[in-house]
Amino acid sequence: MSLVLRRGLAVAVATLSLAAMSSCGANVTPAGLPPTLGFQLVDGGRVAMQSGQPVPDFGYQQRPRLDLNEGWRFQRANLDADLTFTPRAQSLKDIEREAGGQQLPGFDDSQCAER
Repeated sequence: MSLVLRRGLAVAVATLSLAAMSSCGANVTPAGLPPTLGFQLVDGGRVAMQSGQPVPDFGYQQRPRLDLNEGWRFQRANLDADLTFTPRAQSLKDIEREAGGQQLPGFDDSQCAER
């Protein structure tokens, strides 16, 4: 069983699989991807760099923000797990059909449980 999470116009589907969770542990090998965050010496000082670009600050950044800490509604639904793992270019129409209009801006979610 999966949960359909809704806030505003966004619809996300979260699924947990015990099989996926069993792969976590000592048998897991680290990924072979190089890190994207590191330090470089610039003019005698260390500068944090992300993907080759300087990171301005690790503190609070003044930028538009959307608070996602409240207002979520939940509705249990049996979903097709195969659609989750099919490339979106092939499965999007079927996913939207399965959602039955819940992904549309005008969907009335007043019957869904709040967190």
